[in-house]
Amino acid sequence: MTERVLLAWEMGGGLGHTRRLLALADALAVQGYEPVLAQRTVHTLADEVRERGYPMIPIPPQISLAPKGKPFRAMTYADIMAITGYAEMNVLEPLLDTWDGLLAMIQPAVVVGDYCPVLPMAARDRYPYLAFGDGFVVPPHEPEAFPNLRAQGEPIKPVAEILTAVNALLEKRGQSKARNLGEVVSGDDQAVITLSELDIYHHYRDKPALGPLDELPPVRKQPKKPNLYIYLAADYQLTRKALQAVINAKVPAEAYIRDASLDLKQALREAGMTVHDTPPPLSERLQEATMILHHGGMGTLEAALAMGCPQLLLPRHLEQSLNAKNLKHRKIAEMITGDDLATFQKMIMAAMAGEKWHQSCQQLGIKLNSRRPFSCLDAVVEKVAVLAGDKPPA
Repeated sequence: MTERVLLAWEMGGGLGHTRRLLALADALAVQGYEPVLAQRTVHTLADEVRERGYPMIPIPPQISLAPKGKPFRAMTYADIMAITGYAEMNVLEPLLDTWDGLLAMIQPAVVVGDYCPVLPMAARDRYPYLAFGDGFVVPPHEPEAFPNLRAQGEPIKPVAEILTAVNALLEKRGQSKARNLGEVVSGDDQAVITLSELDIYHHYRDKPALGPLDELPPVRKQPKKPNLYIYLAADYQLTRKALQAVINAKVPAEAYIRDASLDLKQALREAGMTVHDTPPPLSERLQEATMILHHGGMGTLEAALAMGCPQLLLPRHLEQSLNAKNLKHRKIAEMITGDDLATFQKMIMAAMAGEKWHQSCQQLGIKLNSRRPFSCLDAVVEKVAVLAGDKPPA
């Protein structure tokens, strides 16, 4: 019988989680495994899943325990666990029961989870589990407590209380107790699939990140003409302000604005900006860009870093904010903060003119180039084979 591998994602939005799970599924299928996808939203890249013929199921229905009436701001990864069910065992236990039923039907040789807070607890001691994804979604299990994600704030629920309740539930389910919450979500092995420079937990891990799943474009020559490439989402509240700041700064620019209306694209074109109707190949645009302005998505961060292209970041959510702060601290990228149009304009002009910073980004790209090949896909497949018992540990 062909061994099944369940590939799942529970949290996060966009296309990135499904794309990287599909890349892993394809590689596993070549090795004779049968991939099964469990999707947070079954419509995400549904055509691509269907074309490959992989079985697809929805994850158990989620109930958010985030505080009502105010923005959710996680102090640590424990807060993310808390809002997905860990704050209330009467919410968590039915989710685990549902996962139990799905796992019993699928009978996977290995479970791979991308940003999965609940699934690894269901799989604990029952199915080999690989925690998979970029640095943020695979928190470190080595420290006694999760590192802080922000300087100030209050936890959703005290970590000690969550751990006590979790261990009581684990005992009830016939599973081994956990030393800390990191142990609950880290499973039997971990695959951190990004450059170590982009791993926000880099200093807390015993082993560095494996590297990106895909190969990255080569380092480029610095462009001779100034040109800003913009890759933003139209539905973000600060996108229009950032675009206006670029226009006010009279910076030569071209853009792809995801989900932009016809009116917005026309207004940008009338202001002298080149606007793409469909996303152009990123590596081609970065070849000619003095700098890229984007939200801080992991794929774009990796490509720009490898090519030596300076980055100005306008983060939309927590993970992107953490990425941006990490890179700003390392002096690899700059970050737009606040919401003042004049400040945006000054930051854009200063970043475009930062010749020494541009040179340091180029030098980092050259340094990273010596670490090729980047792709860790084979290493992740090997981890799955070891967990399945098909290959001895290295």
